[in-house]
Amino acid sequence: EPAILWEKVLLAFLAQMWAALRRCENLLRVRVLHPHRLHAAAATRPASAVASSSGVGRTASLVAGGGLASVGTYVAYDEGLSRSASFWSQAFPIFCHYKLTEFMVKDLDCSEQAEKYERLHNRYAPVVERLCLSLRGFYLKSAQFVAIMDDFLPSQYMEYCKRMQDQVPTEMTAAEVRQLVEASFGRPLGAVFSSWEDEPFAAASIGQVHRARLLDGQLVIVKVMYPGVEKKFRGDLKTLQRFCGLAQPQHLPSLNEIEKQFMTEFDYRKEAENLARVRKNIMPRWGRQVAIPEPLMDLCTENVLVMEYLPGKKLVDGVRERYSKLAERMGKTLKDLEDEQKERIRMGKSRAKSAAMDAMSSTVHVGLLATLDFCVNTPRFVYNNTLGRAFGRVMYQRSERPLNLGGMLELLMKVHADEIFVDGLFNGDPHPGNILLMDDGRLGLIDYGQVKELDVDTRIALAQLFVALQTNDREAILQLSAQPALALRTRYMNPELRYRYVCFYHDRDTPDVTMGLNVQQFSEYLDKHDPIETINDDVVMVARTSILLRGMANAFQLKLRTSDYWGPVAKEWLRSVGAPVHCSISA
Repeated sequence: EPAILWEKVLLAFLAQMWAALRRCENLLRVRVLHPHRLHAAAATRPASAVASSSGVGRTASLVAGGGLASVGTYVAYDEGLSRSASFWSQAFPIFCHYKLTEFMVKDLDCSEQAEKYERLHNRYAPVVERLCLSLRGFYLKSAQFVAIMDDFLPSQYMEYCKRMQDQVPTEMTAAEVRQLVEASFGRPLGAVFSSWEDEPFAAASIGQVHRARLLDGQLVIVKVMYPGVEKKFRGDLKTLQRFCGLAQPQHLPSLNEIEKQFMTEFDYRKEAENLARVRKNIMPRWGRQVAIPEPLMDLCTENVLVMEYLPGKKLVDGVRERYSKLAERMGKTLKDLEDEQKERIRMGKSRAKSAAMDAMSSTVHVGLLATLDFCVNTPRFVYNNTLGRAFGRVMYQRSERPLNLGGMLELLMKVHADEIFVDGLFNGDPHPGNILLMDDGRLGLIDYGQVKELDVDTRIALAQLFVALQTNDREAILQLSAQPALALRTRYMNPELRYRYVCFYHDRDTPDVTMGLNVQQFSEYLDKHDPIETINDDVVMVARTSILLRGMANAFQLKLRTSDYWGPVAKEWLRSVGAPVHCSISA
């Protein structure tokens, strides 16, 4: 068919472009980095072929070769440009293939469209994963961010994004890490630590983590930043901003704010200060339910951060462990359970329940298990303290408690509400990899590289907005979002779409807001009909925090509205500072 023929022609053209970029890249590397290979190739070239070259051909070759060598020198020795070239040479053809497919399938029925897209997802997801792992930097950070939004990307892409949350490969060797830490401290490792674990405890996008023991015996965590990572991030962000300007312009405001925020993450002394400040604010109020590690300020440098070790496991690992045990009792594997759950969701047989309902049912379940254990263990206690002294004691029963995921999410919501409104200093990166299930039952909150501070005027405007969101006061939501402290302005100022913008980014992603579209589709719909022109950068990080926490709930098949938790805290704080609780702006 003509349509299929055109698709093949365009794909062949893109393939040729791709191959040409690769050949050019290889040629540049040979000319600049391995000139001896060119001499060896010339020595084996037949004399007749050399003699047949015209003077014009030799002149053209010299000019072209000189130009290529000049460009190649720049590319080879400018890491940012080299990374950008690697990204564009692989991402742009993929983007073009998706856009071409979008054009070609617009008249097909839904099942045929889905089949076409599935082929693309299967083909390109491994390519993008390899690209992400090879470039690392902000590309890796982006994968970690989207991993919490289950319907933002197709499952083929989401699988590797979720792996990036807690299975990131390290960059430095043990010797390189030791050398960097010693250079940062200006003294040998043995002068600071009595023991050091060369095997990384964890790895992230900008550094890796090791465990060590101080000379006084205290167990600590040591974060070591990758050399040159700041320059990589800056270049990566610029590349993605240009790409988003072409492919996904609706994400540019978020990228612009993230760029500003990330520039504070490349000095661990600043992170240590923020960590200490947030810890001082939160622990007196929430210390019985959460723990924030204490930084050892005298051992923190620009690229090394030493802090208290919190015993526990990552939330993701804890959930997997519990469900693995459940699958084992059912005679299945964890993957079997996951596949069954995905199929139930696809068929509409499994619906997310509210976090509050899950928290309540978990509490009741734990209470019933405790009662059962008491009934079983009471006669055993009597036996152990009578006949058991002569005939041998019996073991007590302690039923394994289920994870109260709903309660955990509600707790995280309330803690972050306090950080934002009461303290005006909050962590803008609360993804599952930064939350621990501690041995004492508390939640450990780690990684404070993206801490944002809000002034009082912005906090008042945000607090009033969340009070309005909780009561679904449309008029107040529209008025508050447009005032200078929040400064949300769209191209056409369509009230219906502005209302959906605010609800989606700050409060909920329910069908009444998204019109039944998934996250990506809804985002594209808004940008197509009324794109954002301006927004207060501070508000972007608050919205990001809300999206991350809600995304975590969605990943656990739980639903929650941010305003249900932030609204009451916002109202109480407004009253405490003498500010009006409700919007009083004249139309």
